[in-house]
Amino acid sequence: MADEVIPPNPGNDRPAYLEGTTGLTVEWVGSRVRMHMVPESELESLATGGIASSLSLTFFGICFGALVSCASILYTGGLTDAVTIATYRMLTVLFVILTACFAMGAAIAIYRQRQKLHELKSRPSV
Repeated sequence: MADEVIPPNPGNDRPAYLEGTTGLTVEWVGSRVRMHMVPESELESLATGGIASSLSLTFFGICFGALVSCASILYTGGLTDAVTIATYRMLTVLFVILTACFAMGAAIAIYRQRQKLHELKSRPSV
């Protein structure tokens, strides 16, 4: 049975079909693989960049949700106590600052990760 399976011409990009006696159809689709020599330290820096952007985006989402919650409570007019109003104002300002910081941190991490990936891809391939 192994001698019945003949791979297609590697220079041909068109899909090749091979029908056997078992009712099984095999399809080969051409593909190209580019290999780059990358040190392990650079791979680790790419991986940690992804983790940093993921954490920043996670905390951005949490802080943005808290900002929306505090601002909606503050501006719906249901608060009467001056201390509670001041607390919600302070929390709203705090979450505005934290949301902006985490958004910038995520943007910087994503930019650095893309820049590093572009640098690695621009190296000559093997």
